Amino acid sequence: MLFYLVVYLFMNLGAFAAVAFLRNLTGSEDLADFRGLASRSPVLVVTLGIFMFRSAGHPAARRFTAKFQIFQVLFEAAAHYDQAGQPLLAWTLYGVVIGAGLNTVLSLFYYAKVLKVMAWNAT
Repeated sequence: MLFYLVVYLFMNLGAFAAVAFLRNLTGSEDLADFRGLASRSPVLVVTLGIFMFRSAGHPAARRFTAKFQIFQVLFEAAAHYDQAGQPLLAWTLYGVVIGAGLNTVLSLFYYAKVLKVMAWNAT
């Protein structure tokens, strides 16, 4: 858990720093103003993309390993409580795993949308 939190901290700090640089570059925080930014500042866009996908827990990132381990522990705990005769607690933990997994998938789609605007939607 500590490893996950440390990686999460650095990924978020990096992403917010990249967004701050983009805000200073464009003078705005509106996504529409980031259109076609990859042609003007490709290194910054790639850096932000790396931070965003790693923050979401993309399988190629270290955070994925930590997130997978947390999901695994929750799933095993749910199975344990199910066998111990506490189905309500077990299904609650299964719900947490499912909710966290869906959140990860949704965040990947959101991050892909942001990068699509910066990379392919030229002004």
